[in-house]
Amino acid sequence: MPMSIPTAWLSRQSTVDALESEFEYDGIVFGHCHSEWQQLKAKIRPGDELWYFISPPETWTGFPRCGMEGITLRRHGQTIDNVLLSLS
Repeated sequence: MPMSIPTAWLSRQSTVDALESEFEYDGIVFGHCHSEWQQLKAKIRPGDELWYFISPPETWTGFPRCGMEGITLRRHGQTIDNVLLSLS
């Protein structure tokens, strides 16, 4: 079961094409997270939403550190899968 991403962390909704253009590293879509991204993409159904998320600033600097950013796939408001791009 994927971690549920709080709605407050959702920064911007996006598309597969836009995310693949934005997160390309050395010619590899999502770089070291490429296989996780491919697995998430395989789960997309019509009507699903892709969101870029980032946890609040205090989660990156406070103790214990637990900042996260990534992409979440949502269906009917529920988290289906996530690709974590960064953890603190």
